[in-house]
Amino acid sequence: MKAFLNLLLFGLLVPVAAAQENDLRAEERREALPEVDIDSPFGVISAGEVDPNTKLKTQVLSWWPDGLLVVPIPSRSPVLGWSVLLGTGYFFQPNKDDAKSPPSIVGGGVFVSENGSKALAAGSQLYLKEDKIRITAAGGYMDVNYRIYSNPEQGEFIDVKQRGGLALVGAKYAVWDNVFLGARWIGFRANTFARFGDNDSGIQDLDRNYILNTDNWASGIKIPLTYDTRDDQNFPRQGWNAELTYTSYNEAIGSDFDTEIYELFANYYHPFREADVLASRAYYKTVNGSPPFYLLSIFGTGADLRGYTPGRYIDRSMYAIQTEYRFKLMKKVYLAGFVGVGEVYGPISGFREIVNGDRQIRDGISTRPGDNLLPAGGLGLRYVLSERYKVSLRLDYAWGKDEGIYYLSVGEAF
Repeated sequence: MKAFLNLLLFGLLVPVAAAQENDLRAEERREALPEVDIDSPFGVISAGEVDPNTKLKTQVLSWWPDGLLVVPIPSRSPVLGWSVLLGTGYFFQPNKDDAKSPPSIVGGGVFVSENGSKALAAGSQLYLKEDKIRITAAGGYMDVNYRIYSNPEQGEFIDVKQRGGLALVGAKYAVWDNVFLGARWIGFRANTFARFGDNDSGIQDLDRNYILNTDNWASGIKIPLTYDTRDDQNFPRQGWNAELTYTSYNEAIGSDFDTEIYELFANYYHPFREADVLASRAYYKTVNGSPPFYLLSIFGTGADLRGYTPGRYIDRSMYAIQTEYRFKLMKKVYLAGFVGVGEVYGPISGFREIVNGDRQIRDGISTRPGDNLLPAGGLGLRYVLSERYKVSLRLDYAWGKDEGIYYLSVGEAF
């Protein structure tokens, strides 16, 4: 569920960033033009002014606030197929005298996809006190369709529908140079049920309704410790971005289940040539307790790893290691090549053990690290949408153990 909310909120950064950059460039061009009078069908105008047609459009939209834009953003993912986000966002500086903090943003969006999924969300990311305080708040509703594989090797799966709302609020504080410590509350309700078809024969020996049909209330606290020395948030060329997080869902704070999640990632960026970068990433996750299946380690979500359909490989623990070279071909075009390897492991071994609250089925063979490596690789094309904010449109083709997948998205994978 959180992945859909992140998609909605991240998509809002791009149109607003591009709009601000275009406004600044237009203003720079106007200031640079000489004050020379020329004839036109509309009368004598100054070369220092904009074209009359453009000027008319500017007058019509003069009431539109600077930095605000509403725009559709297409994308594609292996689970959702083609989709479109209609997003609105607004960049601003809470304190105009604060030159160190990145711009803050508030926004919202509506999302629909080819497979019938839909969602809406609103949120804000605030940078305050010379970037010593970072505040995040968001909320949304989702009705999504996806697949969980009962037998990854044979391609047997279960179609799943999930509905529910999610809310989160949190803050980070700079306790040292480039070191942030924070806390975040996450709450959601998820009504999940299976839609059975001809391809789910791999779990006919299990009580499927008992396993999958759940209506969970969740309340959790996440504690992140972050180390961030990147030279840019959107397209870093040097520095580290590493984070260790502990998340606890507990009945004492209103959750239906007790679960602990530990996550660690480390991204490193090294510059080459004038504008190239070698980006590397390592990620680890493990889940303890009695979580619903969608909080387990699901391979292929987020950046870890491209080339795998989320829901095919699931277990309690996972890791992924990858590296990507981003080569500047021309002013606004980059090429990318990436390789990686990862794995899910633990007692579940596919869908043979599913944990939902107090209900558990253990019918699988435990796997250990190294038993089932999952390699990945791919090529990509980048087109820079905003040079000022260094945000790109990303097209990747990645192949994994089972298939090849296209990705169309905004921003780098990591």
